[in-house]
Amino acid sequence: MIPTTIDELLKWLRSNCYADNYAVGGIMIDEGYGLDDNGSVYSWYYTERGQRQDLKSFPDEKAAVAYAFNVIRADRYANRHMIGFVASTDERDHLRTELASRNINYFDDVILYSNDPPQNRYRVFVFGCDILKVNDLIKRHVNQQNYIDASNYLVQRMFAGYIALRKLCVSSLVYPGAPLGRINITITQFNCAT
Repeated sequence: MIPTTIDELLKWLRSNCYADNYAVGGIMIDEGYGLDDNGSVYSWYYTERGQRQDLKSFPDEKAAVAYAFNVIRADRYANRHMIGFVASTDERDHLRTELASRNINYFDDVILYSNDPPQNRYRVFVFGCDILKVNDLIKRHVNQQNYIDASNYLVQRMFAGYIALRKLCVSSLVYPGAPLGRINITITQFNCAT
């Protein structure tokens, strides 16, 4: 079914287990693309750091939703869910083997986590509703330290350009077990000494 309304698009996103990467149907995002009903016109927009830029306007909901649907379906990252953020190739390879044995498609990559000393982290992603089939792997292969590592990485990215990271003091980072494998960060306190 191809959605023709914003509500149908949101239902399609949910039924296909897309993460909340797009601002559609009331979903709030910090950065990215969204679809909005401005009363007389529908807007496809991009928002970053609180600054919104309308990119395309549509006279009716059906045309706007068709455009958004095609963009989202073409986005190769939109339906990926990170299930592993690990420090060793052994852990990554174990995840790969387990996913392959379950006939679950996956994608993995490596990112530079730290320059001093040089450290990599290995990320493993599954697609769409396969996230619902791997909860045991998430619990087994993404331990508390890896949640903190992933959270620290995201915090570094979020605050890059705003605060020198040496001065960023966060008393606690909490992974509240968000649905669909998303990592939500709750910053409970800033207590920084300069």
